[in-house]
Amino acid sequence: MPRVLLVPALVLLAACAGGPQASILFDTAEPEVAGDTVDGSLLPADLRTADDATLEKDEADTAPPCATDADCDDGDACTKDSCDLPLGCRNIPLPGGCDDGIECTVDSCDPASGCVNAPDPALCDDGIDCTIDECTAGGCLHTVDNVPCDDGNPCTQEWCDPQAGCTSSQLDGACNDQDPCTGPDWCDAGTCTGPFVLSTACLYTDVPNVGACKAGAVTMSARNAAMARVNEIRTLVGIPPVVYDTTHDSQAQQAALIMAANAGLNHTPPKEWYCWSQAGYDGASSSNLHLGLNTDGKLATPAEVVDAFLVDLDVETLGHRRWILDPFLTRTSYGFVSGQPKVNLGWPYSYSGTLRVIDDIAANLSSLALDFVAYPIGNFPAALVPNGWYLSFAVLMDKSSPWNNQGVDFSKATVAVTAKGGAAVQVYSVKWANDGMGIPNHLQWKCNGLQVGVQYQVAVGNVWFKGSPHQYQYGFLLQ
Repeated sequence: MPRVLLVPALVLLAACAGGPQASILFDTAEPEVAGDTVDGSLLPADLRTADDATLEKDEADTAPPCATDADCDDGDACTKDSCDLPLGCRNIPLPGGCDDGIECTVDSCDPASGCVNAPDPALCDDGIDCTIDECTAGGCLHTVDNVPCDDGNPCTQEWCDPQAGCTSSQLDGACNDQDPCTGPDWCDAGTCTGPFVLSTACLYTDVPNVGACKAGAVTMSARNAAMARVNEIRTLVGIPPVVYDTTHDSQAQQAALIMAANAGLNHTPPKEWYCWSQAGYDGASSSNLHLGLNTDGKLATPAEVVDAFLVDLDVETLGHRRWILDPFLTRTSYGFVSGQPKVNLGWPYSYSGTLRVIDDIAANLSSLALDFVAYPIGNFPAALVPNGWYLSFAVLMDKSSPWNNQGVDFSKATVAVTAKGGAAVQVYSVKWANDGMGIPNHLQWKCNGLQVGVQYQVAVGNVWFKGSPHQYQYGFLLQ
């Protein structure tokens, strides 16, 4: 029902136009009644409706539910509780979660206890093996630790670079490789090494008895010394090193026994020879063989035996050198036997050294940048290049297989050697071969008057392979 409002009224009475006019003013007053007001007006109690009661109830129901923030506590530590007087309680997840701004903590919220910021050292891993990675209140801390970088080599200084990891530099000077059979020891290109100490104790773990056809056994120091000398030369000419193969030690030692007993050399020794064995025969057919005869019982060091193979003096084919310089060679074995030979040739003492150089495992040379093997090249020991003896050269056209290099044609090759300043050096006795010793192509020549300390240049031209000519240049300095 609509509400009725009482308002004062003013009534004007008017006479007919033109006649005398008169007016009466009626003024009424509002009665004093009990009741509510709407828009400032009072409603008599008897005029209130049901709508009025409903309005009063709605106003009571919308009264603010909270007065302070404490009234809005929801018991969850992961929310921010507040009281908004117009709107009521607000329970909002913590701003930014529980991120503490530290990169190495795992941030989470426990409704019962609140934010949890657990350090996780794994989040600080910098990938550097020699740093200690920690998660601290200030974030990740990386502390260098030099201990893991120590390689135990007295000829290197190691430290931890916090950016690059373990780093080292080579030292020069005296050292001790802890091997009593080498000395004096010196740091050489980061390796502590020294010449082999030639003595019975350093040479043999089991002394041979040639008269009884007992081969004996050489020490690991002697075997390593032979391999080290081989690898020293291979490094100088730029080809990969070999490893030591103990599985063929017996063959190498038995072969040395046969040669020492008979005071002779034969890669296929007949069964009639003294101290013959199948193992010795197999070792002789796959090894370089060296023989020394003397009257005083003097022996040779492993390095001296290897050097004799490299020089190959009076061996026109240079086969021993070529086998040691075979870039496809991967492993070697060494044998040595000394004593009184079983044949009487006027020499009371003999010794024989053997070095295994023929193997059925070929190296993978796909990453080798060098396209030829030259002897000598670069800075080279003058003792290994006797004046008037052969220099040598081989081409590595195919690095996948030794025999794929047999097609190199040196028949029209030219060789020129010049000293620093352009003076020509006489080249003579040029020979070439394509047999199976080392790389199956080989060129050799002699030069007279090579001097220590003089830089030489070598030019090898007109080398043919698969219908195309090739030219090569390199230098060497004897020292």
